[in-house]
Amino acid sequence: MDFSQTTPSARPATIDRTPPAPPQGGTRRHRRWTSILVATALTTAMASTMAVSPAQAQVRPAWTPVTVAAATRVPTMTAAATATFVTAVYRDLFERGVDAAGLANWTTALSNGTPRGAVANSITYSDEYRGRLIEESYQTYLGRGADAGGLRGWVDSMRYGTTFQEMEAGFLASDEYYSKAGGSAAEWVRRLYAHVLGRSAGDSEVRGWASALQGGTTRYAVAMGFLVSTEHLTAVVDGHYRHLLGRGIDASGAAGWVSAIQNGHRVEEIIGGIVASDEYVVRNVGATGTQATPPAPAVPAPAPAVPAPAGPPSEANTGVPAGRALTVHDGNLTITTPGTVIDGLDIRGFVRVKAANVVIRNSIIRGPATPLTAPMSLVQSDAGPGTNLLIEDSEIYAQAPSRFVDGIVGMGFTLRRVDIHTVIDQVKIIGDNVTVDGAYLHGNLFYPADGTNIESHDDNVQVAIGSNIQVVNSTLSGSTNAAVMITQDRGSVVGFTFRGNSADNGACTINVAEKIYGPPPGLSITNSVFGTGQVHARCAILMSDTTKAAATITGNTFTDGSVATTSRSY
Repeated sequence: MDFSQTTPSARPATIDRTPPAPPQGGTRRHRRWTSILVATALTTAMASTMAVSPAQAQVRPAWTPVTVAAATRVPTMTAAATATFVTAVYRDLFERGVDAAGLANWTTALSNGTPRGAVANSITYSDEYRGRLIEESYQTYLGRGADAGGLRGWVDSMRYGTTFQEMEAGFLASDEYYSKAGGSAAEWVRRLYAHVLGRSAGDSEVRGWASALQGGTTRYAVAMGFLVSTEHLTAVVDGHYRHLLGRGIDASGAAGWVSAIQNGHRVEEIIGGIVASDEYVVRNVGATGTQATPPAPAVPAPAPAVPAPAGPPSEANTGVPAGRALTVHDGNLTITTPGTVIDGLDIRGFVRVKAANVVIRNSIIRGPATPLTAPMSLVQSDAGPGTNLLIEDSEIYAQAPSRFVDGIVGMGFTLRRVDIHTVIDQVKIIGDNVTVDGAYLHGNLFYPADGTNIESHDDNVQVAIGSNIQVVNSTLSGSTNAAVMITQDRGSVVGFTFRGNSADNGACTINVAEKIYGPPPGLSITNSVFGTGQVHARCAILMSDTTKAAATITGNTFTDGSVATTSRSY
């Protein structure tokens, strides 16, 4: 089925549900941070086996950098001053002299009018610089250097959007770190306060976080809450100010840069903004600038200084943010222009994405008003494994339920804080590079067999073929067949990660089939909490002995605290 793009009508839409108000002491936005998980194929357990030999490479920012006003161009700098600036950047960021090729490339770019901010971000987004920051994180949180192969993996992952906070949360949540902290929830929380916030924890703080962990909040989610807190990020940015500018951070800089990180900007970008500032140039070159300090971007007020526990993804922290006005788009929508951004639509039809780097956010996709009579998904990602479709803070459901309607099908897509319900299969994967991050997948449709159709076969996530697939820190419930069904119907499934999730229901909650392809290589099911609502009692994970032997399965429990084991039969 193909679609034509239509013009959305300019009338407001009503969000079908109103999330409950957040508890006192924490905003909805801040509570979301504690449920965001790392968007990377590396598992938390791999934090104990990572390293690389840094190599500088061209990289692309994951999003548009913060504008560095009045400090973006250096038309008045002489060639000698420009070379001095580039040399200073290499000295401060790489702790080495600038190589001839780098000096020539960057001085030429700056002399030709390339903004300083663009040059600075190209350097801070390089593999070499990211490698240095990753090595520092190893030393800071694990007390050791990275071992062979791991750093390369993290550098590669960051090219696809993984942030330093997400990586460091993996370190803090790892069994290696937990063991060093004493092996108990309370001692781990105390270590986080000392290690991440640089202070002692009060007894009530320890009890609150320990209770959250016992209630199902993952170690990763707690770690993220600490790492994106204003208290921690202020210290991080202040450290870069002292290193690059020789002074502590001012109040406006702290508020602006810290809030920028909390609202999605990367640490590399903030460092690039400091390096691009006139203050940095004056300090190192002596050139006159129009702005004395690194600019603070216009962003919302910072999140609370102390992180607050949060539960698994639900209606309260996924989907369209409360109060967000939407514009109705009547009809189907086909996207063929690369880089298209859809924001704030209520789409009363199907969506097909046939272009790369498309973003859909703060939107509802509810399909047509007439029930389907043949199989179709509300969203199709059709442009291949490199599509890089991102859907975030959105809701996908069928306003006209039927036995033929699925949520999203395809490859090359990422779902972040997306609420999908009232469909048969919420996520159907038929190719590479898929991430489901902090999503709420629930309320599957089920239809018994009738005179024409067999019984419906509903899963939260179904994987027919593909590599580099992650389901992390999400809630999966309400399926009749399985929360995760790896069928390998179309080919081998390679590198499937299931981590930090809350999952329940299904005949068995996770079902892995080998078919003719054998055990899926790189299968990892870790640190997740399973309910006991399966059709077959306490059948959390169903797989053959050969698949179990080849997989990484650790840290999984039932909601009553008992270990969630694997089964090879009902």
